Amino acid sequence: MTGYRYMFDRGADRGDLIDSHIEEISRVLEYGDVTGEDFEWKLLSAPSQPNNDVFYTAGRICCEDPTDGVKLNYDSLMLEPCRSLGGGVRVKLSVQQLLEDGTGFAVFPGQIVGVEASNPSGRLLLVKRIFLPPKQRVPDSSVQRILRLYSTPAEPEGRPVNIIIAAGPFTLSSNLLYEPLRELVKVVQKEGPDVVILMGPFVDKGHPGVGPTPNGVRAGNAEQILRNILKPIFEEILAARDGLKLVLIPSTRSRESEWVAYPQPPIGSGLDDADQRRRRAQFGLDHFGPNGAANSRVYLLPNPVQLAVNEVVVTLSNADTLMHIGSEECWRNQRPANADAASLGTGPGVAGAGSAAGSQTTTMDRMSRLFSHVLTQRHLYPLSPPSLGAPDAPFCLDFARAYGGTKPAALRAHPDVLVVPSGLRQSAKTVDGCVCLNPGQLVRGANDAAGTFARLCVHPLEMALLRRELEDARAAARGVANPRKRKARDAAGGGGGAGGMEVDG
Repeated sequence: MTGYRYMFDRGADRGDLIDSHIEEISRVLEYGDVTGEDFEWKLLSAPSQPNNDVFYTAGRICCEDPTDGVKLNYDSLMLEPCRSLGGGVRVKLSVQQLLEDGTGFAVFPGQIVGVEASNPSGRLLLVKRIFLPPKQRVPDSSVQRILRLYSTPAEPEGRPVNIIIAAGPFTLSSNLLYEPLRELVKVVQKEGPDVVILMGPFVDKGHPGVGPTPNGVRAGNAEQILRNILKPIFEEILAARDGLKLVLIPSTRSRESEWVAYPQPPIGSGLDDADQRRRRAQFGLDHFGPNGAANSRVYLLPNPVQLAVNEVVVTLSNADTLMHIGSEECWRNQRPANADAASLGTGPGVAGAGSAAGSQTTTMDRMSRLFSHVLTQRHLYPLSPPSLGAPDAPFCLDFARAYGGTKPAALRAHPDVLVVPSGLRQSAKTVDGCVCLNPGQLVRGANDAAGTFARLCVHPLEMALLRRELEDARAAARGVANPRKRKARDAAGGGGGAGGMEVDG
């Protein structure tokens, strides 16, 4: 991903991109996905078509009142179908039956959902159930590849892969000494991880020591800070262990990136190769070599990015998606069997939404639910329009890049690890088979409170078991009976003939 021009998209083009995204997810809701899992097909109908019977439809959740500052609530829910299904005509939703039944649900603007409902008047959908897209395909790796990655003559059983992940800001607001980052370097030197992932901002645009001061004197710029302060720190990290890989990801709050809208190209990007070389030289990053070079140990990656650490798929998105969705979400707790309606509240809590029914995961805690929204929507920033009530608002979202072209913000597969730094409390959750991490920030808030980072340890599978599986597969391909299986059959009696039993080795 290289640099590009942005803020050139037109309203009509943006509408086309959103409609295309609604149609894509609606098809998944109707026909399922190639996941190998059972899926109940649902024939979708236009939501504005009068129908006394219960039917299925799908679309994007919208707020009836688009006035700035008006939050989504039970009375302002609307559903916008794609043009091919319902002409893009928005229809009001009534969730009264869900509230009366105590069925939990959680929705937010821009979320694409399926709805089981009736519409006697053609103007109001009486919702019976809300359902979400099924789980995406889970990437897999061959046995040969896993053995090649982990098993070596020196370590035939493999060893764990250790990863440290930290998100900025990396310095206190009172100076540019980057003391918290230097403390992190000490941890890296002590533990010697295999991969260190640093997610910006490296030079925070809100830092008082960067940019013009009140008297008009420029205190410092991103190029000087990166070249004179951060580059030596990066070299200390690389020296902590032979073969250590350093990953740098920008932020929309970074002064070192000219691209302030999400998604972003890597740090030091340019509109052409010459411009990119010039920018990297200004930052002092040309010394590390280009990504993918044989001697490259520093990877300048875009925001967001999906990468593989050995066989583990890691998705990283440096936007506070969790806080943004949480500030705009409308939800309802699932009523416990022994609770009355008066005991339930609304707002941030433990409601959620599941892939089969709205109540499937309504017992999730809040952080798990927010991570679940990202996974089920198959997009790393599914909120539309972007949040205006979050602390870091306004958030700049480049619709042409987020929903068009190669769609760098779209999830291509169900990740093994999802990393989304947030101003919310640091957390580690397992959601639908995915390890979801909020590493927090290395420096928290305007008061420069002590922050957090994440350690991730990936243990290898049992190498001996994988070797046996590989031997069995090769024997089966040659048409030769596996000696362990033959021995088991003989021990069971009959050698696998009539009355015998076959036991897998």
